[in-house]
Parts: sequence; C-alpha cells; structure tokens
Amino acid sequence: MFRRLLGAMLAISGLVAVSSTSATATQGYTTHAVGGIPTDIACMTATACVAAGYNTHSVGDVIALRHGAPTHVSVIAGTQAVYSVSCPSSAGCIGLVRTGNDIGTELAVINAAGVVTRVLRYSTPAGTNLGHLSCVALTRCVLAGGNLFSTPPSIEVAWWNGVSLSFHRVGVPGKPTSTIVTDVACIATTCDVVGYLSRLSSYTGISLQVTGTTGFHLHTVGHDLLYADACASAVRCYAVGYTATSGVLVTLVNGSATTTKTSLTDLSDISCAGSLCSTVAQTPAVPASPGKYWGVVYTVVNGSFAATTDVPQATSLGQVAQVGASWAAVGSAPGTFVVATTG
Repeated sequence: MFRRLLGAMLAISGLVAVSSTSATATQGYTTHAVGGIPTDIACMTATACVAAGYNTHSVGDVIALRHGAPTHVSVIAGTQAVYSVSCPSSAGCIGLVRTGNDIGTELAVINAAGVVTRVLRYSTPAGTNLGHLSCVALTRCVLAGGNLFSTPPSIEVAWWNGVSLSFHRVGVPGKPTSTIVTDVACIATTCDVVGYLSRLSSYTGISLQVTGTTGFHLHTVGHDLLYADACASAVRCYAVGYTATSGVLVTLVNGSATTTKTSLTDLSDISCAGSLCSTVAQTPAVPASPGKYWGVVYTVVNGSFAATTDVPQATSLGQVAQVGASWAAVGSAPGTFVVATTG
C-alpha cells in the first residue's frame, strides 16, 4: 500500500512536503495498544469510539474504546471480519460484517457502549460483495461494493432502512478488467462512492455521486487510486489515495474533481467534521529513530493541508475518525496494533 519513492517525490515540483519535520507539526494525543487486527474505526463522541476488524482466530470483532483505551470486545461468532463501521450519532453504530462463507450481507448493531447487541442477515444478488457503509442514522445506511459476475465488473449500491436491503447496479465506462470500490461517505440524502478502475497497468479513479435512491452520476478522477473519502457537506467531499508519483487529496464538488493537493506519502483514509478533516498515512521516521516509519495524521482545512501530527508509537496509521476538533486513528505497531486519539 505504501510506496517509498521519496527521492523521486522530492524532485517533483508542487508536492506538499507534509513530513515528520514540518514546522507546523503539533502533538497532544494518547496511544493505547489494542488486540486483534482492527481495520476500521468510527466514533460516537469525542471520547467514545469503536475499532472493528477481526481477532487472532480470524473471527470478526468490535472493540469498544473510551479515550482510546479498550473497554469491551464483542466477538461475532461465525464471521470472518467486520469490513466497515459507521457511527452516525452518540446512540451507537452499525458494522458491515464479512460472513463466514462470503455469501450474503450481515450488519452488526452496536449500542452506545460500543457493544454488539444483534446481527442481522440479508441475501444479496449473485456475485455482489458489499465492503463499505456509511450511515446517517442507526436505521439509515448506504452500502457499496461491486459485482464480479457483471461484465465489465460493476458498482453495487445498497440502502438499508433498519429492516431491509435494496440494491442498484451502476455500470462503468470502457472495459476495465476490475472495478475496485474502496469507500462510501454520506451526508443527509447524498453519498459519494470512490474507487478505481484497472486495466492491465492503467488505473482510473472514480467518484460516484448518489442522490437519494434514483440519482447516480459517475465521474472519472484522473489516474488516481482512491482509497477513501469523506464529505464536508452534501455537495463537497474529499478523497485520498495516490498516483504513480505522490499521495493525493482530491476535492470533489457534486462528485467531480475540482482541485488536487499532493503529498510525499500515500494517504490511506480521511474523515471530516465539516470543513475540518484528518487524513492518515505512513511517513519516514526522523534519523536515529528506532523504526524506519511512523504513523502520521495530517490536519486538512477546506481541502488544504494545515498541520501534521507524527505518531512514532505506530509504524503506520490506516484509518481515522473525526468528531468535532478531535480525531482517533488506528494502525500497526511493533507486535501489536494501536489507537491514537486526541479525545
């Protein structure tokens, strides 16, 4: 995921050197070790979050966090992982579960204490795999993924109303060999789905704006591999990822790319609270540090890099959640995983 072409990157004009030596670097966070392999994080409040993924037995789990410290682990028997988690309010969260046999879709209902209270199971169209969700209420979520049986591979969007799932398939341009959906972000009745198309060694970023259940507008976003997105408003979202030469932060207005900022590091996730966002990555450690790489959180304001927080306790940070002015991020560390949080 993280390519280290630093010598070439430094020679490219226009790159933003948001590195560990930035003069705007700020600190003020705590870190806690967490068990298992967390692959996503979401927060109900500035101090109450959940990390989701799977345990050392490859069974899906959800870890409740208070000020970043684990307080409870919910193991979801018969599953392989929790793909994605979304917390639309302080009342709880919804997790998208990878089933034990990779057939169908399961949703985990998580209460305000970060504990899984029930799991709901649904059938899905043949070939469909939903790997990402974003919820605007505890009974109102949009899920996104792909369909491997369609030619070319298509985008699959689903709506959950607390009771049932409904689906819509969106075709893609050209004849890509694969369609990779990497994230979905929603505000009110508008969502943006991001990912990329691949054909041989060529990649094209995609942004699908979804309005309600009937509006679908697919846009291409250069030769960018987009990993994640987050929305500041119903019309403005931000996507992150990388190109062949740099990390990218793309501003999307009504699904179309308007501006792109570049960084020396591949950006793996982004979360926003209005115009204030955080994006995470892995960055080279300063000389004489014990490890080669650190985790890093970049503060983004109105689509531009504003500050840098290095997290030497992590070797990389993969996911982040923003609530107001606070953030929580999860990533790897030597021999374990860690959560870093300002809340």
